[in-house]
Amino acid sequence: MASRISSDTQASVNDGTRVIDGAQQEIRHIAAQVSSASGQLDELQAQVADITAIVETIQSIATQTNLLSLNAAIEAARAGEQGNSFAVVAQEVRQLAQRTSQATEDIADTISLLQNLTKGAHSSMHVCLDRVENGVRLAGDASTAIGRISANADEVVDVILHMSSMDEDAAAQQVATTRQAGDPVKA
Repeated sequence: MASRISSDTQASVNDGTRVIDGAQQEIRHIAAQVSSASGQLDELQAQVADITAIVETIQSIATQTNLLSLNAAIEAARAGEQGNSFAVVAQEVRQLAQRTSQATEDIADTISLLQNLTKGAHSSMHVCLDRVENGVRLAGDASTAIGRISANADEVVDVILHMSSMDEDAAAQQVATTRQAGDPVKA
């Protein structure tokens, strides 16, 4: 009986250990995926920084173009009647520069939003990685605890077997003593 209990306990321990090992593997896979996504967010942040630099260059060009168109309008006004067609062109260039400037501001706002979102996602992923590492540690602790339970169960079974053996020895001794005394013993 004790042997059967020991076998059943060991089978349960093995099942529990297998489940915990599987959970640890899955948690490690999750950690790898989160880490990969975090790396991709880092790359996205770098690309957004590059786009920001390009937008700043475009904004600078738009500002310079606006100033040039303003200077051209002044020169067209000085030229009088001969500068009227040039003044129209200067005005169109100025409007294009203003539209470009507005578009770059809109792009900059969108980029700022993207940067905030990626920073938030990056921060959340680091929290997830910390939690995953904690989960792996806890699963390892559970595996260790199951191992101790198994060892303790084996000790209990050994004690029971030892006590059972002692009971059998005591019963055999009693039979032997009774036989020596001459009393018939029924087996």
